Amino acid sequence: CGSVASATDPHGERYADQLHQYGLPETSIEFAARSVATTLQRCVEDSRGRWLLVGGDSNQSEYALTRWQQGVMRRFVIDRTFIDQQGVRWIVDYKTGYRAGGDVEGFLDQEQQRYQDQLQGYAELFRALEARPVKLGLYFPRMGGWREWTPA
Repeated sequence: CGSVASATDPHGERYADQLHQYGLPETSIEFAARSVATTLQRCVEDSRGRWLLVGGDSNQSEYALTRWQQGVMRRFVIDRTFIDQQGVRWIVDYKTGYRAGGDVEGFLDQEQQRYQDQLQGYAELFRALEARPVKLGLYFPRMGGWREWTPA
């Protein structure tokens, strides 16, 4: 999620220019801009979304880290990370997907399985940099969905 201030444009006009600059086709811009605005608004309205926005110490969004891995320099971008009041490093991946109706819990479990290795890799990056507990999370602002776990 972006900053709280950026979510105050319910119609998405603010995002249309940016989407155009990224090369999105004109026919898709209005829908995409409204989708961005709606997602940000839901993030701000959700208590977990607000908690993630406020975070704690060492707040970082779109945090880029580079690591030498298997003979190649690799770049990783972490959606959101911060240290909470208990000293825990949180690594959170935002997901725009959602499940309307049906088995929401099953969907969230499936998404956790799908992204578990990716977030485990992020945890290993931070463990190489600092000695503190780490928690991982997936946040689905469009549906208020959340999964958290401790990495292996």
